[in-house]
Amino acid sequence: MRKAKFNKNLHFDEMNNTLTYNIPALIYVFAVLLVVTGFWNLFSELTARPTLSAATVSVALVMLFSIIISNGYMICAVFMISMLSSVHYLLFAETIAYPIIVWATLIYETIAMVWIGLIVFWFRSFSRIDYTIQDRHTLVVLKRMNRQGMWELPRVAVVALFLKLTFRSMQPEHFAKDLLPIFKRQGKFIYDLLIKKKARYIIELGTSHGFSTIHLAAAAKENQGKVITTELLPNKAQLATENFKQAHVEKYIELREGDALETLKNVPSGIDFLLLDGWKEGYLPVLKLLEPKLRKGTLIYIDNARYKSVRPCLEYVINSDRYSIVSHKDDWGRSALSKFIG
Repeated sequence: MRKAKFNKNLHFDEMNNTLTYNIPALIYVFAVLLVVTGFWNLFSELTARPTLSAATVSVALVMLFSIIISNGYMICAVFMISMLSSVHYLLFAETIAYPIIVWATLIYETIAMVWIGLIVFWFRSFSRIDYTIQDRHTLVVLKRMNRQGMWELPRVAVVALFLKLTFRSMQPEHFAKDLLPIFKRQGKFIYDLLIKKKARYIIELGTSHGFSTIHLAAAAKENQGKVITTELLPNKAQLATENFKQAHVEKYIELREGDALETLKNVPSGIDFLLLDGWKEGYLPVLKLLEPKLRKGTLIYIDNARYKSVRPCLEYVINSDRYSIVSHKDDWGRSALSKFIG
């Protein structure tokens, strides 16, 4: 087995299939080092014995970590956080503002460590799974989108928490730049399921940047089928189109832009597979819209089934004699797979 290699820009070789096995190991190492230096700084500050060397080591480690994983936003963020640890020793020692700066720095360092913890968890969720997809172009795009989704997780969580604390409802526009992808293991499961069932006619609610759609299209390519997917936001539809081309699956996808209740009105009958992974309040209306187009045996995959806003759709499927629940996974995000029995 080949080892992962660095290219000239310090990125990992995207074409190397061992990528997902090597990155988590590095993250574990540097996350531990970051936590250790963070507590080192914490001890120094609480005991009123600040040491510039501790802050300097912290800066060096987090910068090294950021450079290795090659993420510009991360480099900027951790650099600013870590520099606070150093600057306040030099500028605010022996001043009234010093205690405030110390505690502000501690808060920032705690956030940084939580952020790294989330990244480690996200990498673990996305790695250690081997795709059965064979096309190298498709795999490269999926791996890139995996990493992008990982980096967005902390920010998406913060935005969602802020909206909740300010009693505002989440809207698609709040996450206009985010992938919000399914997990890699979900994509693999769906792809393998479609291949096994020889599904050819596939409908998707919620394209986003096209991560899940590429899995669907890869299966449609093998089965000589087609995917119809719909996306509300124009900028996401444009990005998805570019990703489809890079993954070499664009000719198997029909992307419709706009409100799903309008874009999916005229889809043909005989749907083999329906993926509900868009805005949660739209699950049930879209399912009812497409119900006359389902055939006996159609599989319906309901993502994020634990969400309160998805509950009406899930209850409708469970309580209807027209559907049977195939599986209900207690995974992070939880998903349900049901079958239309007519």
